[in-house]
Amino acid sequence: MRLSYSSINTYETCPAKFKFQYEDRVPQARSAALSFGDSLHRALYLFHNRPVPVPPSVGELHDMLEASWVSEGFGDASEEQTYRDHGRQVLSQYHRESAAAYRIPAALEFRFTIEVEGVAISGVIDRMDRIPGGGYEIVDYKTGRVPDEVPANWLVYFAVDDTDATVARLKELGGSVNMEPMDIVAGRFAVVSDPFGAVFAVIKPNPMEEGAA
Repeated sequence: MRLSYSSINTYETCPAKFKFQYEDRVPQARSAALSFGDSLHRALYLFHNRPVPVPPSVGELHDMLEASWVSEGFGDASEEQTYRDHGRQVLSQYHRESAAAYRIPAALEFRFTIEVEGVAISGVIDRMDRIPGGGYEIVDYKTGRVPDEVPANWLVYFAVDDTDATVARLKELGGSVNMEPMDIVAGRFAVVSDPFGAVFAVIKPNPMEEGAA
């Protein structure tokens, strides 16, 4: 069995929908929200997929949105234009907040699969940035509204010499493993909880390439 965050979320929301979508493979019409999110993800991929650490202008970012636009699932031309205008506003704000710190990512659209109790869990990391001085930051784009009950949060990463040994020792001391050790572009990492429930990650970083920004 192979699962993902989307499939698990679908099952928790409506088991019948999970069956139709993931077991019976019933074709689904694309929604306006899905096309909007897909369009922004594609535009941001083009924005960051560059050989030099020089950000495109906001006008170029808007052009990337037009080139990436998915024109499916909208009720009519007016609704589509409303989404398109909102997308330009979102990307303009993103550019204002991100251009000054623009750098070449360590990875874009990185696909991964891990095994949890015999079940394969797959997903995609939108972007992974190197942090000056060492370490990595994982960036996940969200185009939908975040529920009010979900607060802003951080996942702290601790660099270790041996991820597997650290996880084994943590379990001996009463901690638990939220995500078993796995290899990604940045290195080998795991998400764990200490005996009091605090969640954090440990990672053995891969060496940075000489001259990497």
